[in-house]
Amino acid sequence: MLSSLRTRPPAVAEPETPGPDGSRLWIWPGLLALLVCLYGSTSAQLWRDEIASVSASGRSISQLFSLLHSVDASTGFYYLVLHGWSELFGTSLLALRLPSALAMAGAAALTAAIGARLCGRQAGLIGGLLFALLPSVSRYGQEVRAYAFAVFAVALATLLLLRALDWSESSGDADRAASVPRRRLGAWTAYGAAILLVGLFHMVALSCLTGHAVAVLLHGFRERRWGPPAWFAGTVSAAVAMLSPLLVFAHGQVGYQLGWLLPPDLTRPVHVLGALWVELAASYYGAALLALLAGVGLLLCRRQPRIRRDAVAVLVAGGVLPVVAVLVLSQLGTSYFLARYLLFTLPSFCLLAGFGLVRGREVAGRLLPARRRGAEPGRGAEPGGRRSGRAATAVLAGLTVALALVVTVPDQSAVRAYGSHEWTSYPEGAKPDYLAYQGAADVLATRAHNGQGVIVLAGYNKMVSLGVDYYLGSRVHLDPVWVTESAAQNGSYGPTPCPDLAACLARGPADVWVVNAQQRSTRGVLDRDYTVSETYRLPDVTVSLLVRKD
Repeated sequence: MLSSLRTRPPAVAEPETPGPDGSRLWIWPGLLALLVCLYGSTSAQLWRDEIASVSASGRSISQLFSLLHSVDASTGFYYLVLHGWSELFGTSLLALRLPSALAMAGAAALTAAIGARLCGRQAGLIGGLLFALLPSVSRYGQEVRAYAFAVFAVALATLLLLRALDWSESSGDADRAASVPRRRLGAWTAYGAAILLVGLFHMVALSCLTGHAVAVLLHGFRERRWGPPAWFAGTVSAAVAMLSPLLVFAHGQVGYQLGWLLPPDLTRPVHVLGALWVELAASYYGAALLALLAGVGLLLCRRQPRIRRDAVAVLVAGGVLPVVAVLVLSQLGTSYFLARYLLFTLPSFCLLAGFGLVRGREVAGRLLPARRRGAEPGRGAEPGGRRSGRAATAVLAGLTVALALVVTVPDQSAVRAYGSHEWTSYPEGAKPDYLAYQGAADVLATRAHNGQGVIVLAGYNKMVSLGVDYYLGSRVHLDPVWVTESAAQNGSYGPTPCPDLAACLARGPADVWVVNAQQRSTRGVLDRDYTVSETYRLPDVTVSLLVRKD
């Protein structure tokens, strides 16, 4: 009789304790993120930065390193990955954007796994689902750039750090403490490799180390063990030392690459941080929902066990401290304060929101009568309790997905619009125009003939020629009469123009197509020696057929 009373489940279920991520719930956020990122992934036209990725990754290895010597060294590892991927799967728009979708799917799964260790499986699942449904995750999961890979690498490093710390285990376990030395080297080596990956994909993402340091210190104070902080310091030092040649070399290029970016205005901190928050979510309503749920999590963590409070502190540090670090760094020289550079903080904020939703449900459940809770004394064997727990988790997950979809559907549609990738600060700022790379290529493909000439007047936008070339493909072969070296040959993103246009044109075909993105008269030898035969006006570009005068 006594043993049966001891094994009887309590009338009110206790809050879920953090545990290892072995429940496989992380699969569902990963699958959801993959499906959302793949949906409409070919709707948006490539924008300037994506065209740079396509051009760089499509070159030979020697040509790629020649490019990286002068520009984009910090993105070189991603270009190498995309080069290998393209060799296997081609350069269709879907093939080019699929790696980012896979990386975001992995980041969503890792987010759920991190949450399971820090705050419990339910909070991890909800946080992963929220992450998967943010419009910004879709936006950069459909972008041919390294941002999704940086988010994935930071999430992987965070999970490996928690495993190296044995975060989900109970404190004071002598057997666990004795087993740590036998596997600490492998665990910290894996974490160090993940930090290397972070730096290779995006150097600004190394600011995640500020949040990781807080996790290590909190663990040390709670467990009264100072070996892990020493291992952390040594591992990070080794990883940064290995990255230092690339960091130094890439720093010499930032003036050219980021000289246009102004430092954030610290006299308007509310505006700066508010705009960042909205851009991180790519949705006003999504940002508001995330802030509301995260606020609930902060308010309801006070009476939680210490390990749970520490977990919330780790999430706050992982989201806030990198932003503060980049904000301060941007005041000292080159500015790095861009929302897309800080996307890797989203998993922390989403998990904090997931924790808030789960804790809010628990608190609300305690306020309901016992019958409404379905927990009558003396009823409910363990298997039934498990089924009830799974059902509650499924219901909560379903409500989360429904709520997030209702809130973000207009923004999900907006980030898939044809010219949406030009709006890099969406939904902040004015909607920019897009340049019709594909439209210009389609005009040439349908109206031009093999052997005719082509001249691209790009102005400041060196990617016009590369963008038109990508969309034109092999549909028609035109003579680049104004080019002596292609961008791949001269190690840049712009072709080398002929020093004497009149001489080049004299040796070229009589009919020349001009793709004019400068929106001004061609003047000079073209206007003097050629007559405009056909003109097609497209967004921010004009395509004209010029015929040589008799």
